[in-house]
Amino acid sequence: MDMDLSWVYPVSSAIATTFTTTFAVLSTITIYALRIVIWPISILYGAFLVVFAPVIYTLQFLFAPVFYFMSLVPNLKPLYIYFGSAAFVGIVAGLMLQLTSTTFVSLFSMDQGQDESMRYPRRLEARLSMKLLDDASSQDSDWQWLDKAAHPNMKRKRRAPGLTAQTILEEDDDSE
Repeated sequence: MDMDLSWVYPVSSAIATTFTTTFAVLSTITIYALRIVIWPISILYGAFLVVFAPVIYTLQFLFAPVFYFMSLVPNLKPLYIYFGSAAFVGIVAGLMLQLTSTTFVSLFSMDQGQDESMRYPRRLEARLSMKLLDDASSQDSDWQWLDKAAHPNMKRKRRAPGLTAQTILEEDDDSE
């Protein structure tokens, strides 16, 4: 039951050599075909560069500062990593501070000092809607507006002047 396997190596070597040779021939043919196709394109590209060289160099000169600053951006990598890390730490610290503050306020019932109107927004809303209804139902304001429009020469009531409108008087020192 002993099989003779001496034929395996020569057959596998022949198959490998065939594939290698076939690949080499196909790649050589492909390279020569690409050279034939690329030759007219390279001539057109060279002519394009000769014709548009003044425009290309002018644009290079104009955009040189932009390219210079863009070349500096990779050098700033440690700086923006540092600022990004600092922003992350700041956000986490702020969130933790807000969480602990809210926890302490709710644990120790420190929110009792709030205004009654802030605690009961429905009452505030009801008062506001009643006031708006009262204002809408009164006709006096409309008549006053019509009177003011009809008599534009009427003197308006003058407000009392504030502290900024008063003169500050200084006393002379007679002790000389």
